[in-house]
Amino acid sequence: MKDQLLKSLNLSGPGSLYVKLSVKHPFADQRGDLWFHNPSVIEGNFDEADWYNALDDGTRYVALHIKSEGAGHKYLFDCSVGASQEAANKGPFTLWRNQKKVETFAADEPHLVFLLDSGDNNWHEFRISGGPIWYFFGCEATRF
Repeated sequence: MKDQLLKSLNLSGPGSLYVKLSVKHPFADQRGDLWFHNPSVIEGNFDEADWYNALDDGTRYVALHIKSEGAGHKYLFDCSVGASQEAANKGPFTLWRNQKKVETFAADEPHLVFLLDSGDNNWHEFRISGGPIWYFFGCEATRF
């Protein structure tokens, strides 16, 4: 999926890892961080955050923040997630930016891959939410 997206965006080369964040390592100074909003449990030993009955009022999500290095920089994100195996507890993953829905991913998609094409050197926030039962493991951003 990542290779297809790179090709469709005319991005070449492997890029270089800019930041890698996880439940155990949610902070990288002046690069990025994760904020977990109302998880049911954070499992440090398993490096995952879990949300149960998460389809409530939009207050259960993980917020991903990244500090751009400047205008013209592009960052390809690959976030690892999981959903319940039971059909009744599955739902799509949703990516939000500036309080607007950016993209919806299938509940069976284990990786959410998306791009930030930065026009500045500011902090940028994305929010990820899932279905009734979902899990977040980590996210990495590759610089192009």
